[in-house]
Amino acid sequence: MASADGLPLREGRPFGVTVRAEERRLVLGYEPATFHADRTGHVEVRFKTAVAPRIAALLGAH
Repeated sequence: MASADGLPLREGRPFGVTVRAEERRLVLGYEPATFHADRTGHVEVRFKTAVAPRIAALLGAH
């Protein structure tokens, strides 16, 4: 199954993207090398929201 932007979905979230909830934050993380062989490091994007745990659960956070 693929999402609208073409990223393959696994367990309700794009493949290669980790999902977790912190206090009032939804955190999405990924390794750039998963998508581009010449990239390194780890990228995290944090979204402030009071419903972070609910969104993370919907996206299959563990």
